[in-house]
Amino acid sequence: MSVSGDSVIINIEGLAYSIEEMMFHDSLVPPKSCIFKIPNILYRQNEKAFIPDAFSFGPLHHDGNPNLKAIEKIKLQYLQCLISRLHTLETSEKRVIDLVKSIEEVEKVARQYYAESIEYTPEEFVKILLIDGCFIIELFRKLAYDELREKEDPIFTMSYMLQFLYNDLILLENQVPWIVLECLFNMTKQQIHTESLLELAIQFFGTTFSATSPTKILPLKDIQHIGTSESILDIKFNDGVLKIPPLLIQETTEIAFRNLIAFEQCYTDCEAWLTSYAILIDNLINTTKDVDILCKSEIIHSWSNRKEAVQFFNKLYHNTYVKTFYYGRLCNNVNGYCNRRCPRWRAVLVRNYFNTPWAFLSTLAAIILLILSFSQTLYTMKKS
Repeated sequence: MSVSGDSVIINIEGLAYSIEEMMFHDSLVPPKSCIFKIPNILYRQNEKAFIPDAFSFGPLHHDGNPNLKAIEKIKLQYLQCLISRLHTLETSEKRVIDLVKSIEEVEKVARQYYAESIEYTPEEFVKILLIDGCFIIELFRKLAYDELREKEDPIFTMSYMLQFLYNDLILLENQVPWIVLECLFNMTKQQIHTESLLELAIQFFGTTFSATSPTKILPLKDIQHIGTSESILDIKFNDGVLKIPPLLIQETTEIAFRNLIAFEQCYTDCEAWLTSYAILIDNLINTTKDVDILCKSEIIHSWSNRKEAVQFFNKLYHNTYVKTFYYGRLCNNVNGYCNRRCPRWRAVLVRNYFNTPWAFLSTLAAIILLILSFSQTLYTMKKS
């Protein structure tokens, strides 16, 4: 751009070239994207729900927090354990070289799984993926097979470590692409251990939402994340009975919900299962009395503060959008049933006359007296 007198001359060709470069390099989101930065509109709901406490995985938080650096030694220790267990004639260095080559082959594809541009060089990126990926699959194996754990393993001897891992491994920004984990898993698997990577991962995350229900796989177009959720989603309504599977409340519950909901909001054409679930539960909970009902029915576990429970579900899905409500038909069936006369009368009777034991007894006594009075009147009429 140049200035001549009162007029401004713009380099049109240069500006057009600059815009074209931006269109084709900076602004496009890779089509394989499945690991996202949390949108600000969701991030500000609860910042702590999206930031790792102790373990960084992948590139997005690799240099973000100096406190996470202390854990890198444990990752290297796990890498050493994994390599030393491989029964080959090759040296340790050769085994590492083979692992590096395997990740180098998928490095470009792995970049496309991140919606954000990765600023690391190919060498730096491969190093991050290799160390973090090996740690994750070694963690899954050690949890499944006790004999693989060393006596002084800090992950299994320090109780808080596993809690940190459960928290940090479910964060949307804190992920390693599934293709990387599969590659490393296949290169390091042994015949004595037959479980697949997916089975080991499900075993690790199996109690995220429920302590008793089996894990249910949510089908995605491609396996890029562990697309799993508990059977808490299997809510059914039949003949006036609404069946809701129990929900386990623990420290990671809100974190898991918020990150999975964020994933549903960001991932292309993803059905909003967890967002729909949050909406449905919010519709059922308006007061602490509603929480009491769900707790007594053992639908919600381990929630001592009823007001906190109401606030939790009321705010869980704020600022989200659901294209198709997963429980739309179920809600229509429930509403249709409740609008029929008999259910409404029964609800009124329960609310007004059977809501406490004393109310029930007094109502029952009144009914008995009414029956006795009617019987006495009938008997007198017949006698006369």
